[in-house]
Parts: sequence; C-alpha cells; structure tokens
Amino acid sequence: RAVEDAERVDPARAETHCHLGRLCRALMRFDEARAAQDRALEKEPAYAPARYERAVLAARAYGDRLVQLRESAIQREGARMAQAGMFQSGADQELQLRIPKDEQLEQDDPKAAALRRCLTEDLAALAQEAARADLAEADRLPAAQLACARGLELAYGPEPAALRDQARAGLEEALRADPSLEEAYDALGRIEEAARDWGAVARVFDRGVAVDRGYVPFWRGLGVAHHHLAEDREVRGEDGTAEVAAA
Repeated sequence: RAVEDAERVDPARAETHCHLGRLCRALMRFDEARAAQDRALEKEPAYAPARYERAVLAARAYGDRLVQLRESAIQREGARMAQAGMFQSGADQELQLRIPKDEQLEQDDPKAAALRRCLTEDLAALAQEAARADLAEADRLPAAQLACARGLELAYGPEPAALRDQARAGLEEALRADPSLEEAYDALGRIEEAARDWGAVARVFDRGVAVDRGYVPFWRGLGVAHHHLAEDREVRGEDGTAEVAAA
C-alpha cells in the first residue's frame, strides 16, 4: 500500500521500489525483491542503489544455481557409475567422480548464464558510475557497497574454494567501512557453509544478528549451522541437545 501511495505522489521515482525490494530481500522473498529492483531501474536506469541491490540478488541466485547444478551433476555421475557396476563388491576400478567444472556447468545452463550476465553487467555499470568525475558525492554508491559487490562476485562465483580468502578479505573490508551490510555477513556465512565449517558459520551469523535481528537469512544460517553442529557432536558420541535447541 505504501508503494502504491508513493507512486501516486511521484510515479517516476525509483527509490520507493528499491526500498521495497530491500525489504523483500530481508524476508527472503527473493523473486519479489528482484522484480522490485527491475521496476526501479525501469524508472531510473542510472539509479545506483537499485543496481547494487539487483547485483546482490543476482550473486546469491547465481551461487544457489551453481550449488544445484553441482548436486545434479554428482547424482548423474553416481547413477552412471552404479549402472556400470562400479560400486559392486570386488569391482577392480578406482572410483573417481567425473564432475564438470563450474564454468562448464554454467555454459550448459541458460539460467546460470543469464544470472552471471546480469551480475557482470550490473557490477560493470556500478564501477563505471563510481569512476565518473562529474557525479555528485550524494549520488555515488558508497565505497563499502562497491567493495561488498566485488566480494559477493567472488563468494558466489565459480570455484569458490580457490577464491575463498580473497572473497573473505573483500567482504571484511566492506564491513569495516559499514558494519550494517547484511549482505556481506550473508555471503561470509555462505563461504563457511561451502567449507563445512559450521562453527565459523554460526559465528558469522551471530555477528549479523547483533547488527540486524530482523534479517531472516541470518536466522536461517544459524539454524543450519547449529543443526550440523549437533550432528557433529552426536557422531563424536557427545550430547548435541544444546545445539538442537539453538537450531
């Protein structure tokens, strides 16, 4: 309703849709968030905050898509190996999964390719805007968000393990400049999830919750972390009740 009222007052204003999209992202309503940022950029194609928000969403969606593609590739390879009898007792073959690299998975998947293209184009546009000497300071995207955007590209991109330290450094740089960037905590948590360091995941999202208790992805991340920490305790023969309760 507030968006409709604001549109009646100033129908060409992108800011309203950008704020709505930001709210939807905080609630993990990512499709609605992306649609809101698209509408903002339709109204003001050079509106940097909406372009940044769309890049944040594209990076996350691209990372999620790569995870799905990797899992599907592993399942297909497992099925192929089972059909070839490679899991049978006494099989004399060395088991080795043949999984395509992320770049090949992306190339073969139109959705992943489109998300990557959107992310690359939005980041390039943000960098170009930042380099403009004639742009007023008030119209510039803050340096912390530019640093965060570069970190997100590394954190969610192909072969994240190879760039994990570089992504971490970029995201921490952004947080030193602006500790309120929820998207940076979220990406740091996802990096640690990929490494299956569940203690580190919990610590990252605890930092995020201390900044913004209303950002739903933090709670999702904490739940996942404590669930796995409980499983790890049980495997070691320890009591995981406290972790289960935290999850």
